[in-house]
Amino acid sequence: MPANRTHQYARETAASTLLSGVHDRERREERDIDKVDLQRARRYGMKEDGKKGREKYTYGGVVFIYDPRRNVAITSWKIGEASKRSGTNVTTPIMLEKHKFESKEQKKEMKYQHKRLTLLLNEEEGKSQWTSHSVLIIDMSGSMRADDVNGARCRSDGVWMSLARDYVKDLLTKGLRGPNDLISIVAMKEEAE
Repeated sequence: MPANRTHQYARETAASTLLSGVHDRERREERDIDKVDLQRARRYGMKEDGKKGREKYTYGGVVFIYDPRRNVAITSWKIGEASKRSGTNVTTPIMLEKHKFESKEQKKEMKYQHKRLTLLLNEEEGKSQWTSHSVLIIDMSGSMRADDVNGARCRSDGVWMSLARDYVKDLLTKGLRGPNDLISIVAMKEEAE
């Protein structure tokens, strides 16, 4: 990452407020983790729900537990061998923006089409209208939190961005997929969802 970009990135991240508890300060000192690493994790990292209303963030080879009610970092640790030559250590993550509809009518029409097609999923009449059905099985195990994919916060982000960009958007744009092509996604953790 260019030096001027790194400096700007650190300055913007350092501006986010994060309080540290005694335990967190001791663990960070013991584990050689800077506070800005926690701020980056909270701002750019992968967020998971934790126990007792807490949140777990993973980013740049650092995991930290955060209590949003008190705005306090609880504890943090480094993930095994995070690569210094890949992932967020090299490239700033690509943050996908939410699609903006051109008008309220367009948004309303899209919601109507989604609802109509969803209702057809389980009807025999609807099944005959499908032109294809793809089933994708996505690994969402703990190893997918590793920060070694350039342009993504973690491996799972890389998978989802690749699917959205390469499997859905490109094929729709080229006219190779349409509203009657069904995609089912099975997320594999400890159990399939």
